[in-house]
Amino acid sequence: MAVLPVILFHAGFESFAGGYVGVDVFFVISGYLITGIIYSEIRDGTFSLIRFYERRARRILPALLFVCLISIPFAWLWMLPDELRDFAESLVAVSLFASNFLFWMESGYFDQAAGLKPLLHTWSLAIEEQFYLFFPLLLLLFRRLRRSGVALLLITISASSFVLAEELSGSAPSTSFYLLPTRIWELGAGALVAITAPYWGKLRHPALEVLAGLGLASILFAVFTFDESLPFPGAWALFPVLGTALVIVTAKSGTLVAKLLSLRPLVGIGLISYSAYLWHQPLFAFARLRSLEAIPVWGYLVLASVSLGLAYFSWRFVEQPFRNRQKVSRKQVFSAAVTVSTIVICIGLAGDMGRGFPGRLTDEALAAAATSRDVSPYRERCHAKREETFDLTEACRLGEGERRPLIVWGDSHGVELAWQLSLELGESETPVVQFTRSACIPVAGVYRPSGGRACPQFNDLVLGSIEAAPRGDTVLLIGRWAMALEPEPFDNGEGGVETVGPGSVFLPLGKPRSFIDDPARVSEVGALIRETVWSLLERGKRVILVYHVPEVGWDVPRHLARLIVFGAAAARPLSTSRDVFSERAARAYRELDRIPDHPNLLRIKPEYLFCNLDGGRRCRAESAAGPLYFDEHHLSGLGAGLLAREIVAAMNRKGWLASETAPSPISAER
Repeated sequence: MAVLPVILFHAGFESFAGGYVGVDVFFVISGYLITGIIYSEIRDGTFSLIRFYERRARRILPALLFVCLISIPFAWLWMLPDELRDFAESLVAVSLFASNFLFWMESGYFDQAAGLKPLLHTWSLAIEEQFYLFFPLLLLLFRRLRRSGVALLLITISASSFVLAEELSGSAPSTSFYLLPTRIWELGAGALVAITAPYWGKLRHPALEVLAGLGLASILFAVFTFDESLPFPGAWALFPVLGTALVIVTAKSGTLVAKLLSLRPLVGIGLISYSAYLWHQPLFAFARLRSLEAIPVWGYLVLASVSLGLAYFSWRFVEQPFRNRQKVSRKQVFSAAVTVSTIVICIGLAGDMGRGFPGRLTDEALAAAATSRDVSPYRERCHAKREETFDLTEACRLGEGERRPLIVWGDSHGVELAWQLSLELGESETPVVQFTRSACIPVAGVYRPSGGRACPQFNDLVLGSIEAAPRGDTVLLIGRWAMALEPEPFDNGEGGVETVGPGSVFLPLGKPRSFIDDPARVSEVGALIRETVWSLLERGKRVILVYHVPEVGWDVPRHLARLIVFGAAAARPLSTSRDVFSERAARAYRELDRIPDHPNLLRIKPEYLFCNLDGGRRCRAESAAGPLYFDEHHLSGLGAGLLAREIVAAMNRKGWLASETAPSPISAER
């Protein structure tokens, strides 16, 4: 049953925003089943490591490698070179059960790009196999302990893992999500149930009914109320983990919950659940890669149904034969596993070394796709990722000159702008100092529910540093203001829909995540924006406030490349509705406009620069020179260059620069 919430979560159904906890349910069940087998065999003196790993190989590898092989031709046909290269790397990582490390280094589980990774879901398999590399050895090492001693050992290890998970879920969420040390406690919970099974048998029926109902309710509560904004797998993970443990404890007791879970349809889904888990993510990812528009609800329902059909096929004709020792010997299992894994690894290495085989695409498609790399050369060195620590002494100074620097403080939207401003300000000998952190608007006193403590700490450091500097500095503030205030992902109304959710909005410090839906949230965050700006102005700083850059909804370079690859006709240059943007940014504009005018405040509205097509009714995403964005909402070097020239021209009109810069034909200052 746990596989269905996972499938519906990956399909994007809002009602199943917490469906990702199905993986936590898997971990507990796995810990219970495997520990029960290992512990019984150790006590009977029949346990064999080679037989244990043979069982794991029969259970895990045939279907996993089959899905990998089937995915390869679709990746070749539909992926752009950088996507194919990433996929190739994942083939190697999956075969070595190290994909959790790969995806941890690449991006967060809830990031938009994650939905395009066919093998993303294999991170959980890697966690399990890493756990089972050492866990049987641990039980063997302490085999002389009584059952109570083993239980105490598991409690100690699991408690340590839980404490670590709780700490890192706030400070390093991706690390906590993807790596084994913070997941041990979930597998350990199932193992503990297996070890203590004899004690649970003493419970009477009324108590079992209550525990079973409480367990199922805890799981369903997580599935239907959680979302990606929660720090996970910390304390919130107790709901699905303990809930699953309680359901297992009462599974053979004849309770109502036990009878419900014994219904034939649910038992049938349970039998094919492993294969269903393997198939659904590749199906969704390849459908998204091939589709030029957002997949409708009915489309995901069809894909989910197909995943169950494929699951039955691979369970019947792949899983079952390899589990039959009469048909497939141990030697054959290991030989086949090594051979096919080697083939998959070689294909992966070839794709990586071949850089995704760009020769598959036309020069026009490659040129469009290449804009995804039109980013600041200082992005890796000068920009803080969500989980990275940041020392202000590490801030990058771009450009040379003796004048007071222009300080760029913002989220990831400030990276390319800082680079282009340093180029535009070169003649005036005004350097640029870059303070930027991903998903962190330049406002003191706010936080993202899923972002941990890094953002507010970063902003406090930056604001304190700027305020302590001599008067006369110019500070540019840039952020994705609308996303910070709006809980809904951006939908351009023409097929371009982002897959981010409530975890992207900001809350005032001290407010719980439930405050996301409070009508007062926007005004309170708006007040903190104004306080931050006014604090700078009162200390004699010049402030350039850059309003919201129009979002696109499509990943512009990839969308343009796919239009070319798939021979689809589309209006060029690529653009989106200004009315949709205006509606999207209305609340952000209102809060920013409430900042009182001041001689040292310069407002820059990129809307007037980019939304100038079709009589001002369309916002352009590309120009004759190329795409203006390198993804769905970040300006490319080309787009940031246009905005940088506009800002420098406005600074000159204010008299803030010694040298004159010719104004652009379209003014962004309003």
